[in-house]
This record gives sequence, structure tokens and C-alpha cells, in this order.
Amino acid sequence: MTCSADVAAWAHPRLGHLAHEEMHIIALSGQNEFRGARMIARGGLHALAVRTSDILRAALELAASGFVLVHNHPGGDHNPSLEDVKLTVRVQGIADLIGMPLVDHIIVTASGRFSSFVVDEWVRRATQEQ
Repeated sequence: MTCSADVAAWAHPRLGHLAHEEMHIIALSGQNEFRGARMIARGGLHALAVRTSDILRAALELAASGFVLVHNHPGGDHNPSLEDVKLTVRVQGIADLIGMPLVDHIIVTASGRFSSFVVDEWVRRATQEQ
């Protein structure tokens, strides 16, 4: 998986059609190769609840050198919510501390549109909107 579009292509057939939110983790090797994936949270139409520890535990269990988070927005809006941005920043900080970086966080929709934490600069956009 070399770019956000690769992750979106993996996630869309798995998550894009769902009527509820799901978050998955994709574990990567040191060469950013796919090591494995796991669902870490399932929610409702507009939200899901996930703890940072749930995410990092899954990454450790999958022996990830780095990881990508991916979840869907059943409502069709590919833009991150404020909660999405806050979670991503929190996970990124802790993951960096333990030396297992969060490489990206992708949101997919049924239409195939997606958003990337890295490419779309969620943090910069969120701070500009405040």
C-alpha cells in the first residue's frame, strides 16, 4: 500500500456499502507492505466509539511497524468530523511515542469518494475553521 488511494481501494468494497460505521486497522511492515487488517470498532449511522488503547492493542497484536486507520461514513460525506480529527491527532501522538507511526487515516463512502488525514491535511483545515 503505497498511497491513500491504495487504502481506499482496499476499504471501499469492505466498508463503503455498510449502513453503520466501522473502523479497521491495516498493519504495515517496515516497507509499508500489508501485514494484516482487523475491525476494531462498529457503531451506528453517525458515530462509533473507539479507545486509543483498542487501536494500539490491535496494531501491536498484528506486529505492525506502522498502521493505517480506515473507517466509513454511511451518510456519504467523506469529510472528517471534528471527532475524527481529534481521535486521529490523539492516536498519532501516542503511536509516535511508542515508535509505531500512524501512517494515515482514511474515510471512505459508498460513492467511492474518500478523505485522507495526510493528503487532505485534516489538522490544518480543522484549525483554520476554528
